[in-house]
Amino acid sequence: MTTLQTPNTAFHNGIFEHISKIRVPVDSLIANRAYGAYEFLRINHSIPFYLDRHLERFFKTLDILRLSVQFQRVEIEQIIHGIIQKNGISDFYIKLFAVPESSNKAVNPSELFIIPCQFPDYPGEMYQNGANLILKEYSRFLPEAKTTNYVASVYWQHEMDEKQAIDVLYFAGDEVFETSRGNLFLVKGNEIYTPDKNILKGITRSIVMDLASEENPVKELAISVRNLFWADEIFITSTTKKIMPIVKIKNATIGDSLVGPVSKKILSLYNNKLNMRN
Repeated sequence: MTTLQTPNTAFHNGIFEHISKIRVPVDSLIANRAYGAYEFLRINHSIPFYLDRHLERFFKTLDILRLSVQFQRVEIEQIIHGIIQKNGISDFYIKLFAVPESSNKAVNPSELFIIPCQFPDYPGEMYQNGANLILKEYSRFLPEAKTTNYVASVYWQHEMDEKQAIDVLYFAGDEVFETSRGNLFLVKGNEIYTPDKNILKGITRSIVMDLASEENPVKELAISVRNLFWADEIFITSTTKKIMPIVKIKNATIGDSLVGPVSKKILSLYNNKLNMRN
């Protein structure tokens, strides 16, 4: 088993410092109201993976939440490259937080935290055999903003663990949206479908849409709960899960309960992107 190197140099308040010295104010809105902007990205071969898309979403979240940070986009890019250099590790993850000082202004100034972290890879068997989801009725407030509010997924984590599920899939009425930490794709025949609204549009989701060929076009539309069990294949996407095949949802099998050819193809194309060194 490979031991992960632990990055320990972070950024806050205009300086790089050891992660052990980073403190979030107890009177902040993140601590008291779970209100703050959040972004999460992969450092791959010492290169921020699709950094432009992540920063575009981060600043979109700031706009939605009416927050501001004192750093311009190009400065944040430079800080992230500084963290890579100072930690001296080629593969890890980075979290960005905008922690607002108050909620009584039209636009609330926020402190910027950039924190490196590590997560182990999911076992290869999960990509070969597929994973499970639980299904819960829940819709997020301001879903197109990536925020620090993960209360629902934390609450249902024990059930995920009990049922050996990789995530929880949210639905409202008869419409499914997303998982707590990823996006949903259905495959029927040669076509791929993904929910079109009331979701956080993930970066890995956007990469999948780029990778899909004319043979497997992606269609964005409303997807019902019953459509889940009509699909030949289902997979979910996220920064850490990549393209994760799903073979069971709430005790019901998907397709023939085997990882399908489209899921395998998209995962292979995605892994090729990760293996590129440019």
